[in-house]
Amino acid sequence: MQAGANWIGFVFFPKSPRHVGYGKAKELVGPVRGKASIVALTVNASDDELEAIDQSINPDIWQLHGSESPDRIREIKQRYGRPVMKALTIRDKEDLAAIPLYEDACDIFLFDAKAPKGADTELPGGNGIAFDWRLIKNLKLKKPFVLAGGLDPDNVSEAIRLTNPQGGRRLKRN
Repeated sequence: MQAGANWIGFVFFPKSPRHVGYGKAKELVGPVRGKASIVALTVNASDDELEAIDQSINPDIWQLHGSESPDRIREIKQRYGRPVMKALTIRDKEDLAAIPLYEDACDIFLFDAKAPKGADTELPGGNGIAFDWRLIKNLKLKKPFVLAGGLDPDNVSEAIRLTNPQGGRRLKRN
């Protein structure tokens, strides 16, 4: 798009303040179709929910931000023939242990900050906080990744410098 956006995301998670209904998403997606990849963010969506999302916006990429297993990711990829971005939340080094479990299943990772211990939130992401990016500074992955969580004009260049995310390109459907 003119400002350089490669992806436009639609959040389909009612507990999120960024949640958009199927009808509104369908209305909004029209002007951006073909100009940016359409991303559908879900959290542990059922087959019926995925089907409703597919019918409303026909996304280019599925962003799974819940506790979906690698097998569930493969199932969604096979069913819809589209790339899957798996979000993993990070607070400390132990959280990196989940990465190898998903590398052969997803097409791209999204690393987000895990909610602080004791936080009163039901949101798996979108909490506006950053994690310690040094945790992934020299991470060797088979798949590209993007960063989320607490990024702003004052810290985004530092985040990029430390982590070298490679996932900002448009992804093609399978």
